[in-house]
Amino acid sequence: MSNFHSETSEAQKHPPQSHTAQQWSDSRLRHIKVELSSANLLDLNGTPIEVIAAQGADTMIVLLNAYAFLDYGTGAYTAANDLILRYESAAHTIIFDKSFLEEAADKYESCSFNTEQTLLANTKIEAFSESNPTLATGVTGGTVTIHLFYIVNDL
Repeated sequence: MSNFHSETSEAQKHPPQSHTAQQWSDSRLRHIKVELSSANLLDLNGTPIEVIAAQGADTMIVLLNAYAFLDYGTGAYTAANDLILRYESAAHTIIFDKSFLEEAADKYESCSFNTEQTLLANTKIEAFSESNPTLATGVTGGTVTIHLFYIVNDL
């Protein structure tokens, strides 16, 4: 029989972490999933697509992150330009590289943010391209699903 008695100290119960992590929680955080059809993509320059509606007077949409999925059809888009998310009729905010639409297989793509974006009050976010992609005759273009993460700030 041993007289050895051991207690676990607080430091042993809760050892210090070798790294720190912060969890962010904000009730304003929103996510939206938008699908663009082949027809939408083929006319994106002439007809931009609203992806987030304007949120009303004295509000501003702040895009935090986005990624997109190209569901490849039977042929690749050609002569594509960048797929752009922007405040309505404004400078580019988020850009998916033009090679994204020209892929010949399913593909996920993260975005790159314009570092000098100007945030606009009471303005929708739209998908746009500086030129329309094309498809060869008889080819079915794929669809693009965009996931956007954003907050709405009250001004």
